[in-house]
Amino acid sequence: MKNSELYYLLGHCLVLGEDPEFEEKLRSIISSGEIDYEKFVFMASSHLVTPLIYRRFLDNGILDDLPQELCSYLEEIYALNLARNRRIIQQMEEFTAVLNGHNIFPVLLKGAGNLADGLYKDPGDRMMIDIDILAPGSEFLKSVEILGKMGYERFDNEYIDIETCQHYPRLIRPNDPAGVEVHRVPVPEKYSKWLNNRIIESELKTPGSLPGSHVLSDRYKLLHCYIHGQLSHGGRRYGMVSFRDIYDTWLLAAKISDNEMTIPGPFIKRAADYFYLTGKITGRPLPGLAPGDKSRSGFLLRHHLNISSKAFYKLNLISLKSVAYLSTFLRMFTSRSVRISAIKRLSSGKWYMKQINYWKALLGFR
Repeated sequence: MKNSELYYLLGHCLVLGEDPEFEEKLRSIISSGEIDYEKFVFMASSHLVTPLIYRRFLDNGILDDLPQELCSYLEEIYALNLARNRRIIQQMEEFTAVLNGHNIFPVLLKGAGNLADGLYKDPGDRMMIDIDILAPGSEFLKSVEILGKMGYERFDNEYIDIETCQHYPRLIRPNDPAGVEVHRVPVPEKYSKWLNNRIIESELKTPGSLPGSHVLSDRYKLLHCYIHGQLSHGGRRYGMVSFRDIYDTWLLAAKISDNEMTIPGPFIKRAADYFYLTGKITGRPLPGLAPGDKSRSGFLLRHHLNISSKAFYKLNLISLKSVAYLSTFLRMFTSRSVRISAIKRLSSGKWYMKQINYWKALLGFR
């Protein structure tokens, strides 16, 4: 099975159970022995969807068709993630209660918000790295100070200007399952015209499982997911998508209608490409949304080449990483925050080692 075929097979498994025909096809592919399970597991792990895949296989009776060793591995990863997410929920409950005592009601973002809001059928479905919370205005540094008194400390010397950063450097506390990122604003400043504190405050809601906190409305969750993954983190430029983001997009799209969709004018064409690709990857058109533009945009072409050609994938990353270096260098002359960030990076031995390790991994030296 080609890498691109395995990619779409895994993508379809994200929503296994929605299409009886695919279930029959999957059983046939499994019985034929075409699947390289080592590659399958590596791909699922790379996209942070291994627990979700286990649950989809379990709910649809697919585990009986798989090798026992694979089933045991998937079950173990799911169990570990479920236990971790339950601890994360307890962690959120604890610091939320403390923040409430100072009249601060944090807004839970991304996976934390979705988990608290019951977006996932099972709390073990979503793998999380950090807990993202929004504390705007004067609450931003005050929240950091309060968390500090609870034992949270900066993970490392992040290279940012605190006064203009999107979020404070990651905070960790020994024995806690996840780090905490306190956001000043939901998205980078260049996108704040379309999603900012004022906009999202008009539709905040309180999740039933975590009173004392807030989450974004579903339509703003979807917009935030798109801006975060595709625009501010370069998915659009690189022609890449995260299956974890794809699944969140698919679930959120099912909760809103066309007239509730909030995609700003400048992003409509780009978002249409992404929504079309989401439907293609899952094998199911997005519920409640138009299927998107099927034109072969540069984004869709880059995505196709990325999953079809390892050489293109590497050359794509090398070229875009090089452009990012050059862009940062040029912006140093016009942006104080970029200049401060760059100077801190260039004076840090850890930053150089991080870059060396990145390039060694990309070029295949380790």
